[in-house]
Amino acid sequence: MGGTLLPEHVEISGELAAHDSSFEDMAIKLADHFLLIAHAMNQVGSDGMWDEEDGFYYDVLRLPDGSATRLKVRSMVGLLPLCATTVIEPWQRERLPKVTEILRERLRRMPELRESIHPTGAGHLGYGDRGILALVKPERLRRILSRMLDENEFLSPYGIRALSRYHAEHPYLFNVGGEEFRVNYLPAESDTGMFGGNSNWRGPIWMPMNALLPPRPDVVLPLLRRQLQNRVPDRLWQIDEPLRSSPRNCQSADQDLPAR
Repeated sequence: MGGTLLPEHVEISGELAAHDSSFEDMAIKLADHFLLIAHAMNQVGSDGMWDEEDGFYYDVLRLPDGSATRLKVRSMVGLLPLCATTVIEPWQRERLPKVTEILRERLRRMPELRESIHPTGAGHLGYGDRGILALVKPERLRRILSRMLDENEFLSPYGIRALSRYHAEHPYLFNVGGEEFRVNYLPAESDTGMFGGNSNWRGPIWMPMNALLPPRPDVVLPLLRRQLQNRVPDRLWQIDEPLRSSPRNCQSADQDLPAR
C-alpha cells in the first residue's frame, strides 16, 4: 500500500478540479486508477490480496512461472487497506458534474469495478448526502476489525501491533528452493534483526494505524522516552529554544513534555 494510489489522491485532484477545470482529466484518471487497483486487490482467487478463509489481506508473491501465492503473515499490510477511504461531499459532486457523470458511466459499464469497492452512489449515501470512496467493503471491514481489536492479535496496551500476536504460537513458514524462511512474533524485538524488531516492522507501532485508536499519553510518552534514550546519546540530544538562554538536554526536555 505504500506506493498504492489512495482515495486521498483522488480527493486532492477533485479539490483542484473544483477550482480549475483543467484538472478534471487528472481527477478522472486518478479515480480510474483507484478503481482498477481496488479490483486487482479484491478479486477472488490467488491473484487477489484478500483471503476469504482468513478474512484478511495478505501480500501476494508472483512466481516466475506466472502463478501467485499469498504470504499469510498477519501484519500491518492487512490493516492498511482500511486507510484507503475518503468522504465525498455533496458540493464536490455538484461542482464536478463531468467527473461525476463519467465515473458513474464507468461503473455502469463495468459492474465488476463497482463490486470491488464499498457501495457508493445513489442509494448508498450517508448523513447529509455524503458518499464514500473506500477500498474495503462493509462485510470485509467487520472481519478485519475483529482481528485488529482482538488483544490476542493486533490490539496491545501500547496501540496497534505491526505484527499479530497470533504468530507467537503460529510462526509463519515459507520454503523457497529448499530454504526455510520464518516469521515469529516477539514483542518489541526480533530474533532476525528485521528492521529493529516487530514493533518497527513496516513502521513504528504508533503510525499510521494508531490514528484510529490513539493511545493514552501516559503510555506513549514513557515508551517514546525509552526509545530516545536508548538510541540517542544524551550529550547529542540538544534542543535549542528561542525563549531560553541555554540548550537543554534530553532528560530536561522530556520532563517538560507532559506539561505541553
